[in-house]
Amino acid sequence: MRAPVPMPARPTIVTVGLLALAIALPAFSSNYVIDVALTIVTYSILGLGLNIVVGYAGLLDLGYAAFFAIGAYSTALLETLLGFSFWETLPFSVAFAGVSGVVIGYPTLRLRSDYLA
Repeated sequence: MRAPVPMPARPTIVTVGLLALAIALPAFSSNYVIDVALTIVTYSILGLGLNIVVGYAGLLDLGYAAFFAIGAYSTALLETLLGFSFWETLPFSVAFAGVSGVVIGYPTLRLRSDYLA
């Protein structure tokens, strides 16, 4: 038998296409289009998190939405009170949500089923 010829994976092609779009979008778009694109990407990440927890792990966990909200709230505070841009607040918001996730999530590691939610 002949060995099958490896083809590039579809997610790889999609990832390269989205990366090229992300690089080209700011050069040809208005601020409105960029804001809408960022909103789509943000909620896509939230939906992928739900897919991993509920779909693959089979657990009902609502805590990831709280950490999403913590990151969004810290971004909003840094943008409005200190005048930072979105890209400047991104590392701080991710770090703050991650630390909050570790502190709040550590006691719940042994919980299962409905207690996890």
